This record gives sequence, C-alpha cells and structure tokens, in this order.
Amino acid sequence: MRLILHGGILGIVAGLESIAAVKNGTEVFVRRAVGLGSSAENTTETTTTTTTTTTTTADCSNFVNNCEGCFTARCRYCKVSPQSMDWGQPPPTIFDYVCTSRTCTDMMIMRPGTGGVGEVTIGTCAQQLPPQARPTQPPPSTTTPRTRPPNLSITESEAPSWFPTDWGVLHWVVILTPVCILIIACFCLYFRLRRSGSRRVHVAPETDSESRAFKRKSGQVQWDFAEAGVIDADDLRAAKEALHASVKEEVSGKLELGSAAGKRCLSFWAANRLQASLIVELEGLLACYQGLTISFDRDWRQANDPTLTALGRLLLKMRGCCKFRTSGSQLLPLRLPVAASSTALGGVCESLASFHPEIDAVSLEMPSESQQKEEFFTLQLSPLRMSSQSLVLNREAAGDAGVASACGFVKSWGARLQIVRLVECSIGDAGASAVARLVGNGRTPAVGLRELNLCANMIGDRGVSDIADALPVLDSLSKLLLERNRIGPVGAGALAARLPRSSVRELYLGSHLGGNPINEQGVKALASALDDLLPRAAANRTDRLCVLSLEACGVGESGAAALAEFLPKSSLTMLSLARGGLKDADAEAIVRALPNTVLSLDLAGNE
Repeated sequence: MRLILHGGILGIVAGLESIAAVKNGTEVFVRRAVGLGSSAENTTETTTTTTTTTTTTADCSNFVNNCEGCFTARCRYCKVSPQSMDWGQPPPTIFDYVCTSRTCTDMMIMRPGTGGVGEVTIGTCAQQLPPQARPTQPPPSTTTPRTRPPNLSITESEAPSWFPTDWGVLHWVVILTPVCILIIACFCLYFRLRRSGSRRVHVAPETDSESRAFKRKSGQVQWDFAEAGVIDADDLRAAKEALHASVKEEVSGKLELGSAAGKRCLSFWAANRLQASLIVELEGLLACYQGLTISFDRDWRQANDPTLTALGRLLLKMRGCCKFRTSGSQLLPLRLPVAASSTALGGVCESLASFHPEIDAVSLEMPSESQQKEEFFTLQLSPLRMSSQSLVLNREAAGDAGVASACGFVKSWGARLQIVRLVECSIGDAGASAVARLVGNGRTPAVGLRELNLCANMIGDRGVSDIADALPVLDSLSKLLLERNRIGPVGAGALAARLPRSSVRELYLGSHLGGNPINEQGVKALASALDDLLPRAAANRTDRLCVLSLEACGVGESGAAALAEFLPKSSLTMLSLARGGLKDADAEAIVRALPNTVLSLDLAGNE
C-alpha cells in the first residue's frame, strides 16, 4: 500500500510539471480536417498560432508538414489514420501526419476518430507518401466560400484548467487504485461493525415480571438476546462459554454441575429464529444448571415442525424452567403457524395445560411475511381448563390446526372426557385423526366417552378410518354422529369392520340436513355389520346396534337387497333410509325383513 501511494504522489507531481511545461511553451495540437474538402487545399488546412518564444522541443506542432524538422526539434513524427493499422492489415488509404512530443499511441486518445497510428523512424522521411484525403463529391457550382465545420479542431486550451490532459493510463491507475482500496475497506469495516453491533447481548438485572413468572425473588441476572439477530450454533456456543465462565467465578474456580449455581435468565425473542438443534442445546443447558431459566417470546409463526416439536418436548420435560414473556398483567395469546402439522401443534399445546398459566389463548396465524390474512383462528384456553369432561367447539372455523391444538391441550385429562362435540368446525382428515388419537390413546383411552359428534365437517375416508380404529377401546361410546361429511365406501367399510366389536348403539351417517356419499357399496358393508351378536359377545359388549340412519346416503337397489338379507339378524329399533333412491320392490323387501324389535322406519323421499 505504501508503494502504491508513493507512486501515485510521484505521478501527480509529474503531471503538474508537464502541465507547467505545456503552458510555458504554448503547445497547441492541431487536428487536420481530413476528407472534408474537395481539393488538396482543404486537406492541408491548418491552424497557426503566433508565439512569443523561439522554436523548442515543445513547438512540435509547427513541423506537421516537415518530417526532418520534426526530428530536429526532438519530436516524434507519427502517421495517423481513421482506419486500422494493425499488423497483417492492408495499408490505410486515408492517413495524415502529426508531429508531437508525446508517444504516437497517445494520438488514439488525443484525436477523436483515430483508428490506427504508426511511428515514422528517423531516416525514412523521404519514403513517406503524402497525406491522403477522403474522396469527395464534385464541388458545387456556387462560389460561396466554405466554412470549417465546428468542433473539428480540439486543442488543449478548450479543456478545463484543472484537468490533467497529459496523463497516461499508468498515471490514472496509480491514482485510482488506492482510492478504490480505501472505498472497499470502508465498506468492509461498515458491515463488520454492523454485524458486531447486531450480535450484542444485553446483560441486566431480571425484571419483576420475569421474577413473578418463575415464582422467585428478584435480583438474578438476565441475558437479553433481543439485539442478537438470528442466532446460530456459534452464537449459542459463545453464550455457553460465557455462562460457563461466569459460573466458574461464582463457585471460586470449580464448576458444580447440578447445583444452584448459574442463576441466569436467558431471554429469547422472535427475531432470534431459534431452530430445533438450538432448542435441544438449551435443554442440555437447563439440565446442567439448576438455577438457569429461559424466557421465550410468544411469536412462533416462523417456526417449522421440527422446531415446534422440540419446543413442546422442552416445555414438557423442563417444567417450571421455561416461561413465555408476559406484558404486565395482560394475558396475550401464543402465536403459532397455522400451516404446522397437527402433531407439532398438539405437542406445544399439551405443554400449556398445567405449567403455563400465562398463556390464555392460542392464535393460529399465517407467517408475518405472508400476503394473506394473518389471523386464522384463536383458541380460547380458559373454557377448556374449566371443563374437564367435555370438549365442545360448535360452529367455529377451527380447522384441522385448531382442533389439533385443542386436542393437544386437553390430552392430559382426555381419559375423563365424556362428550366430544365438534360440529361445523371445518375439520378434515387431519383433524379427525387428532380426535382419534385423543380418545383412543393406547395408554389412557377415553373409556368414559359417551358421545362423539363430528357432524357437518369435511371428514373423508382416511379420517373416519382412524376414528373406526379407536372404537374397540371406547367402552362407553354409545352414540356416533358422522352425518354431512365426505365419507365414501372405503370409510363405510372401515366402520363396518369395527362396529361389531364396539359399544356403539346409535350410528348416524345421514339426517334430513344431509348424508354421506357411501353409495350402495358402503351400504352393503354396513349391512353385514348388523349381524353383531356373536362378535359383541366375544368382545364382552352387552348392547348391540339399535339405531342406524342412512338418510341421503345413496342406498340403491343392491344396498336395499343387502339390508333385507341382514336385517333379520339385527336388533335395530330405528332405521332411516329416507331419500335413498329406493323403489317399491326395494322398500317392500326391507319391510318384509324387519326384525320384531323395530319401532321406527323412515322411507320418505324415495320413488
């Protein structure tokens, strides 16, 4: 860098000396008008300048037509042309001569329109051809004298006084190189300072609200990562080393793992973008230092499924060591991504049930960068906390994410549920699967559940198949309502396979408001489930299926024939086949096959 700056300074000094020499000698460069005249007089037109000094090496322009005189004046005699004069090219047909104190290659810059230059050597002046002008048209008949076009003669006197017109390429390189290096260094320093400024961790005493959240006395130290930006593994490693060093000082140089040393509160924010691997590292820190606590932000809309799963596991395992930040006495919702999986949402909401009273609601929203409507559904947790025997969300646009969150929240007391009503909640297959996992949990199933109502949703074959798999463990379930969904023949077949070993006494797949497209194939499968005397006895079930509603389910001719075959073996007391596409022969066959236990038969809306 010193060599470059030294060379630049020498270049500046040399340029200033050259400018002074030009001014003293009144050097004037003449541009010849080539090819614009109609005779030899036009091609040899020059501009003369009267000087007050004698001929010196600087007055080279006076010898533009004198090759020998140019060399005598210690100048260079150059051949210039608008055509290329590279090696291997034909000789130019248009050319001129210039006497200058510069190098011939400088004429490429000094004379606009110059395409090639060549230097005339000493002793070859006699061999040089006269200047050749550009061919022109015959002169006009008028005798009006021609005037020189403007801007054909460009001299140094026309340039600004401060501009170094005699500088070469090397001068500019020497001057501009350190300037460019200085600019790049300034940019690098700016970004480095900006990065180091964004990685700051604020250390201050713990606030009173944080102390109340963890139910302890104030006075502990809080490490606030609000200005740390996006945290990666290196940042967390540095924080662990700093925590290790601070705890070492507290225990007089000996780190006592598992003790109450290291009473710190790590405060993380949404801008930190914690990932699953970092949350696992935080779990290890909490296991190491009993006095360490973590305060999380309520905004997790940017989190992915692995991150939410790791967060739920951390909150469940480290109970009492992790809290969500509060705003005074105001309870704010926990903001989760609506696009997350049901398993991830359920795991986070499960941890909120008993150990996080600071969370009063769960808001399922789109990420902040999304252009769609941000808020999707808000699940109020207070009604769910107050009702430990029922899960009721009627006519709420909860969707699969909302239902999965609710099921995860009540999972800890799911074995005590007696009623689950989720009517018109926009539930799909994922939501139905979440409900099936809640009530059919292998370790603690809802053995006291009496009613499961999932009417007017969007449940298909996959969702109803999961619900059917949970029926054998629901010992008290007597009423199953699935009308106005999207259950097809496959789902009806799954129900038919599980019904004979269940306690369901009332099955509603259709009503006067609508049914399911199970069609004739699905009706035939359900008809075979009416013969449930022996399977239920083998499963220790005292009750049999008594109510079957297939209204608006597309029973059809073959479905009616299957029902007529198995009805005598059933114990039905009510059968609804309204709007089932039956004809007179089908209805007659069904009536003849009814068992003696039937008290109600609905055939309205058929042909």
